[in-house]
Amino acid sequence: LSRRSLRLPMLLAALLNLLGITFTCGCVRESLQQHLRTPFDIWKANPIGLLLYLLSSRFLVFFACMTFLDQFALSIVRTHMVTYNSLVFGVGRTGVVLLM
Repeated sequence: LSRRSLRLPMLLAALLNLLGITFTCGCVRESLQQHLRTPFDIWKANPIGLLLYLLSSRFLVFFACMTFLDQFALSIVRTHMVTYNSLVFGVGRTGVVLLM
């Protein structure tokens, strides 16, 4: 496809995506029973609503801070482990993989 045009694969992907959306909206029935459904609320369906929900409880605020710090620490370890081990221990990339 890309030999004819570079846009053709993306247009095909967009067409398949639209086909999937129309199939889902037209053919797939709602599985949730009528009495269990809630009306759509825009304030709960966006990132601001999620942030407001996160700030609604002290536990959730502390949990979010803990999760952020945990992921931040792990990303620092992963990005700096090779450099640190090569400088301090003289170990190359394969040695770092074995150490981890």
